[in-house]
Amino acid sequence: MFNKHMISQILTALLIVESVDATHHAMKANIWEAQCELATQLRKTPGQVKNKLGSLIEFLKTINMIKLQLQVYAAANSRSEYKDAAAVLAAHAEKLRVEALSGADSTIDTAVRATAITADLAAALAAPIMTIASACGSSNYYLNSKAGSGAANNGRNEIGPVGCRELELDTLENTNGMDAEAINGEGFPKHPAVSGTDRQGQASQCGTLTSTANPTNAAGIKIAGGADIFKMGYGTISVVADDQPNTPDLTNLKQAGSYGTVNIFKRAHKVSLELRQIRQPKKRKKEKIY
Repeated sequence: MFNKHMISQILTALLIVESVDATHHAMKANIWEAQCELATQLRKTPGQVKNKLGSLIEFLKTINMIKLQLQVYAAANSRSEYKDAAAVLAAHAEKLRVEALSGADSTIDTAVRATAITADLAAALAAPIMTIASACGSSNYYLNSKAGSGAANNGRNEIGPVGCRELELDTLENTNGMDAEAINGEGFPKHPAVSGTDRQGQASQCGTLTSTANPTNAAGIKIAGGADIFKMGYGTISVVADDQPNTPDLTNLKQAGSYGTVNIFKRAHKVSLELRQIRQPKKRKKEKIY
């Protein structure tokens, strides 16, 4: 017969064995690297917007100045053989100014929409990675290094340089927008879906995304299928099984429909393409009219 003291010791031993045998996997670098790099690309939008709106404003200022100079010349040189030509050119300059202004509302709308949507998605991509990077203390880690697996290969300090960090204002210095290979007509080609064993890295690490049987009386989060999928950042990371983070397929997002009928990923892709298609006025030199 076992007495209560022996039973307590056995249960304690079993719990210790279970905790030792439990295997938790870190997240492979291919997941967090794709998330952080896309966040970096999306954060190039404000600089692109600044450049396009700046070009529009500069064009309007220049064409208006040219128009005024031509009008002044025509009025001040009534006997000049170039008077009529100056008046014609002034009228043409006004036509160009009106045309540019007529499209300004649409340009501004697209620019503001692009800035808001891409900033929203960039934060949704970066924030979950930054959060789980800090979840395991200094002894363990949840993000594998890009260098691979191993006790010393903690990826925590690698996420910032590739984009998972707070927004920095130097993003305004990039005026070209996303890199050509980061976006195409179908989606974001460098962000394919990741699932299965592709998501699991080094074993015996931090069990950040580990399910609890009963969240009301046991520590942890509830992870299950169906309606109980655990999601972070609008679903940039979703978990249906312990230590198995999934990422969505963002390579095929092209879809007709208004902004209100598509998800954040498709909105970001749609508006980024629209921003690219905004034509910038040709730069004209400010020349003095004699």
